[in-house]
Amino acid sequence: MTDQQNTTPQGSLGDEIREFGKSLGDFFKSAWDSEERKEVEEDITGALNEVADTFRQLADDITTGETGQQLKSEYEDLKERIDSGELTEKTHSEISKAIRGVKEELDTISDKWTPAADQTQDQEASK
Repeated sequence: MTDQQNTTPQGSLGDEIREFGKSLGDFFKSAWDSEERKEVEEDITGALNEVADTFRQLADDITTGETGQQLKSEYEDLKERIDSGELTEKTHSEISKAIRGVKEELDTISDKWTPAADQTQDQEASK
């Protein structure tokens, strides 16, 4: 009776798990092979193809349309200005101009403060 108690429940549980695994495998195989899944796959594939076609058409419209041509022209102009050094020179010029402006403002402010500093030194010297 001890042998039967030890082997029967374990063997039966093992058998149940194997049967469950087989049933689960059969379920997934039949679901995968089903006509419904194939129809859904075709629907999804068709929809994705339509989206891709729409994007291709949109890209063609942008490239060949007036807006696309204008963007392309502006890009080429910018590239030419960069390659020729014109943009670099203009950037350097604008930065130098901004630095000079800031320096002049700092000098103006500094000049306003200088007399107060000179007065303090004059007062200390007269004491």
